[in-house]
Amino acid sequence: MVVVDLTMWPLGEQKNARNLGRIEISNIGGSVYQGDYEADLYDENNNLYKTVFTDYFPRLELSAFDLLYRVLKEAVGERNE
Repeated sequence: MVVVDLTMWPLGEQKNARNLGRIEISNIGGSVYQGDYEADLYDENNNLYKTVFTDYFPRLELSAFDLLYRVLKEAVGERNE
């Protein structure tokens, strides 16, 4: 499982850190070469916001950042372009 915590440090102060959300990416199948993943996105209150799936991810060719990108693209789409 890959876990990404999104935390804000107001004015750069860790002591005032605030949770903004969390993504949990789980391997749910595939092969040695291509993975299938389920990602759960949680809001700042730890409530499940959305579940998305990424299939046929070339796990030996790309990095964890590419996997995170694909999860985010599936979850929020192209709305920021």
